[in-house]
Amino acid sequence: MRVFLNLSALMACLLVLVACIPRGAIYVAPEAAEIGTQERVFVATTRAREADGTYGNRRSRELSFARLDISVPPDRRPGSVTWPGRRPDAEEDFLASSFVNYGSASDFRTRLAQEIRNTPSANGRVIVFVHGFNTNFAEGLYRAAQMKADYGFSEPLVHFSWASAASPFGYARDRDSILASRSAFEQFLREIRAAGARQIVVSAHSVGSHLVMETLRQVALRSPADKARLFSEVVLISPDIDVDVFRAQMEDIGPLPQPILVLSSSLDRALAVSATITGAEARIGNLREPEQIEGLDVLVIDVSEFTDGDLGNHMITFSSEEAIDAFTRLAGLHDDLLRETRGRTGPLSGAILSVQEATRLAYESVDGVER
Repeated sequence: MRVFLNLSALMACLLVLVACIPRGAIYVAPEAAEIGTQERVFVATTRAREADGTYGNRRSRELSFARLDISVPPDRRPGSVTWPGRRPDAEEDFLASSFVNYGSASDFRTRLAQEIRNTPSANGRVIVFVHGFNTNFAEGLYRAAQMKADYGFSEPLVHFSWASAASPFGYARDRDSILASRSAFEQFLREIRAAGARQIVVSAHSVGSHLVMETLRQVALRSPADKARLFSEVVLISPDIDVDVFRAQMEDIGPLPQPILVLSSSLDRALAVSATITGAEARIGNLREPEQIEGLDVLVIDVSEFTDGDLGNHMITFSSEEAIDAFTRLAGLHDDLLRETRGRTGPLSGAILSVQEATRLAYESVDGVER
């Protein structure tokens, strides 16, 4: 009874906290192009378009496409995002310096293909980001731009914006929106491939991870040969997925070219609330016991050592300056880490690694190659 009351109190506190946070909004300011760092973000969305040309929280049956150049303010702490207020300031706020809606999927493919050609250092690699729970169009977009700026990757970035209710009380509706977006997300990935992408790295946060896993399962069951074409790599950040559901999804998905990378924190209080709401003991994003993922083609990195993240550590990978620094270094050893895990007896199934352990394994692979 006491545990239930404690969790209920935690739930109430988190809901109040989330409800009081200022919300993001799109503000187009061409002059911001001369002030902040410009991060280009392509967008596909299942949100209905509003009268002003932006996208709201209502669902649409049509998949829409756009491209925005986001101005990231010059002097800010890594991990931070400042929404524009009544008086937007390019020195302080994230703003859009340009906003182009594409009239068709063909226009989107043409422009993305051009971006891929103009980024030879990416070698045809495209990064996809899917936002999580309680996120409006602007917030997911600015978060994607912040991630690109802070992690410093050069690959073209495409953000998939599904129709979240953008409300702390909209959890059930958001999960329904996830299920309603599966085929649209698959179509979106096929458009990226048709634009000339040779590798598609799919990353997702929170409940957005459920959309990725459900779509990957759908592709695996319908056309198994397309798994590797559409999902070269999968990164799930604080995934809000029931452990048993995840195991069932993995069984249907079958073998993958790379193990799914999961970033998990046992101190993620938002996922503790989610587990309470759904009547589960844990979510994949706050695992405590390696046995929960035993035998799965998954590599879990525990980020519990970082505790300076937003929303009860649910945004740790985006908002913690220490975590960003650690993962930026680990990203440079990404291929070495995968080689080391594959070089053993299969992936490190049933293991949860700290960031330091993952980095050590990657360096062991480098040493082995050099020898």
